[in-house]
Amino acid sequence: MLDAYGWLDGSMGMLTYALVRDGRPQEAIHVAESNLALWRAGQLSDGLGARWDYRLANSLNATQQFTPALAAAQQSDAMLQRAGVSAASHTGWLARQEIVRALIGLRRWSEADASYSSFWPACHPTSWLAPAPPIGGFWPCWPPRTGAWTKHWTWPSARCVTATASMVPITR
Repeated sequence: MLDAYGWLDGSMGMLTYALVRDGRPQEAIHVAESNLALWRAGQLSDGLGARWDYRLANSLNATQQFTPALAAAQQSDAMLQRAGVSAASHTGWLARQEIVRALIGLRRWSEADASYSSFWPACHPTSWLAPAPPIGGFWPCWPPRTGAWTKHWTWPSARCVTATASMVPITR
């Protein structure tokens, strides 16, 4: 039964991202809030509740509702930390990414830089080679085969707050 719900949860999670990408974030917000209501009623585990919080944050960031997005992402991050989820886990990264996106939307630049810098080392095991770049600067991408910094990612415009997929590659 838990496996089946895991597949359902994962599929519905991908649905929220697809709805946001398709320009239908209000529907994604509804899906996330419906699942959070199940969590509050005790029908979902805290781990699943945390995942729905960062999915809600993603949807709220897409509608530029940055204050509630920040609250949802911070709640998700706190729940994941209490559960002992590694800072390097994909789930933990998704929650912390939404915190950074909300802080950028709120124009709280120094907090966004600090938040990003705090989880950079955990997410990028090779980050000891280079410090975390500032949000307004370049976002390095470590190529696993060449062992050298060959490409950088940058925030092309304010659209990055609503869709991280809008990041474009820039070559040196």
